[in-house]
Amino acid sequence: MNLINLQTLQYPVSIYTVKAANPNTSYPDTPDFVPEGFTTVAPTPLPDYDRNTQKVVEMPPAQVLNTWKQVWAVRDLPADEQQKIRDAKAAAARKQRNALLAQSDWTLLPDAPVNVAAWTDYRQALRDVPAQAGFPFDVVWPTAPSAA
Repeated sequence: MNLINLQTLQYPVSIYTVKAANPNTSYPDTPDFVPEGFTTVAPTPLPDYDRNTQKVVEMPPAQVLNTWKQVWAVRDLPADEQQKIRDAKAAAARKQRNALLAQSDWTLLPDAPVNVAAWTDYRQALRDVPAQAGFPFDVVWPTAPSAA
């Protein structure tokens, strides 16, 4: 439970902080106890945001009809952080693509009982994954043909 100091508007304040700041005061051990001069801040859900390009930051709470509520703001990540995320997702997608190619290497054997054209198209589609418009965030993985 987060509290706000109604005099200083300090937030967040925990009951443990209040107790530590007032060692000569005895407080009840009930979990819903709110000391005088403080009030609870009602939690609110995180807003929707793009984890690849944005972050959520907690702002000072707002008082709405005598209730203090948690406030969130969506901020853009710095360009270098966005690039790091993009690079990591691209590396992970390429790793998955390479694993799928390796799993289908057996289809290249001359005596493999497969539809060679279908498997050739599948393997080319895997190689083309990095060229997709949504890469690396929205990858559409091709479906492997049946083995027989």
